[in-house]
Amino acid sequence: MNLALKQVVTKQIITDENRWRAVVARDRSKDGQFVFAVSSTKIYCRPSCPSRRPTRERVAFFVLPEAAEQAGYRACKRCKPQRAEVSDPQIEMVQRVCRYIRENQINALDLSELARHANASARSRASSELARVSTPQLSALVI
Repeated sequence: MNLALKQVVTKQIITDENRWRAVVARDRSKDGQFVFAVSSTKIYCRPSCPSRRPTRERVAFFVLPEAAEQAGYRACKRCKPQRAEVSDPQIEMVQRVCRYIRENQINALDLSELARHANASARSRASSELARVSTPQLSALVI
């Protein structure tokens, strides 16, 4: 899939209204693209979770499960959203970097070292690839 087409496909699920429709439809194809969290239960789920649907007013969306956890939500025990397959390679890269930082409790790393642990593509491009990860994906996590 060429980059322009991928960006168009990715943007189709960006709005909260589109995310909400995926949640109501229990759309398995959206698993790994985002999680939804319910304020009354403090639980987050993947879009296809078989649990009872909350009212829209109580739902917040997060790009990554880690972001929902940092906001005070816990993972659903039915759908196990933290185990969902990630379909976006940039989100997957951010998750690898966050896991590395969390596991190693390192306060300061340079971008090339993080890129190496993220398994970013060719070393010569690794730092720039990691640096290009979109702001919404990185702002979803407070490292």
